[in-house]
Amino acid sequence: TQSTWGHQINKNLKEYITTLMNKNLLLITVLALCYVASAAPHLTIDMFTESLCPDCVGFLTQTSYSSFYKVLLKYPDVVQLNLWPYGNARESQDEQGYKFKCQHGEEECIGNLYEACALRKFERVAGFDFAQCLEGGLSKQDGNMDKYAEECLNAEQFEQLRQCVYGQEGNQLMHEIAQKTNSLVPAHQYVPWLVINGKHDEVEETLALTDIESVSYTHLRAHETGRNLVCRLLLEKKK
Repeated sequence: TQSTWGHQINKNLKEYITTLMNKNLLLITVLALCYVASAAPHLTIDMFTESLCPDCVGFLTQTSYSSFYKVLLKYPDVVQLNLWPYGNARESQDEQGYKFKCQHGEEECIGNLYEACALRKFERVAGFDFAQCLEGGLSKQDGNMDKYAEECLNAEQFEQLRQCVYGQEGNQLMHEIAQKTNSLVPAHQYVPWLVINGKHDEVEETLALTDIESVSYTHLRAHETGRNLVCRLLLEKKK
């Protein structure tokens, strides 16, 4: 049955998406390293997620992802890595401000706010590390985002984020992320949803799922330059 959110997907499709995201991590990481090595134009990777989505939690906390983002975050002048924690939430407004209804309940809204505030207030690596730590605590299944957040921070950082999460700053910040998510073209169909340099290319993703080696080779060849030893060595390995 379709959920009221209109984004519910069956078990097979969820497995397809998870496999796809895992394989695309390899492809995107290789591409990013080639951009770095060749001083190519700026690469922007936007990741649209939500804090209690099981697939998003797996994507953010698995070992391969940790390595992925830690490499990319070392090169902020070349690779801009963005996390937008909103997903399938819904926004409304009254005289008191913006209201949010999240797919997995109120605690997910609070988790989204914690991640958004950390990414705004902390240095980039620290913000991503916090998001990973917060979602890593979800295995405890006691449904308390404040508790998870406190375990990931020192007292001063926790108080700083709490003020953001439960104040006007966080409310405005989540509104901005809602606008960013709702302006996606095409609209996201599931989360996590990746956009690379402003584009979500499902044809390319399908190719990546069915034949990751040939797609990786094609992209490496496209970004190879005479000076780019990293990409040239990777190309030679794939021959």
